[in-house]
Amino acid sequence: MQEMQEEIHLTKLETVLAVGIIGCMLFATWELAHLMADEWFKDWVNQGEFVRIRVIYYGIAFLMSGSAVFITSTFAFRFRRFGQTVSRAFLWYGVLLLISTIAIFVFDCLPEVFAGFMGAAIFIGAIFIVQRWESQRGEFRRGSC
Repeated sequence: MQEMQEEIHLTKLETVLAVGIIGCMLFATWELAHLMADEWFKDWVNQGEFVRIRVIYYGIAFLMSGSAVFITSTFAFRFRRFGQTVSRAFLWYGVLLLISTIAIFVFDCLPEVFAGFMGAAIFIGAIFIVQRWESQRGEFRRGSC
């Protein structure tokens, strides 16, 4: 029981190799999405490219990141040093993929979100100007009578 609670400290070489696992898995994930969008489901994507390509890319990214985080967090302490080292690498892969996917999604949708906020700001400004103009016009009418 005490073994499970001990913190495993990775050597520099193990850390470099774990980073290699993370990099290879990130590359493999994006290449899988690319292969699916450009080869396997090309006809389906061409029917509505703007939406469908995003379904594939974000679907693969969220599926892989969610699976990696869930599996590694569930089974991480059932392994010895080797298993825990590899689990840690896959946990970081899942977390980094999740964070990068959310960031890419936000920047992908940002122009539309920004346009929505700018449109609302323009209408708010228009209401302010109209109400101010009407109140000044009402004061002008009262003053001239």
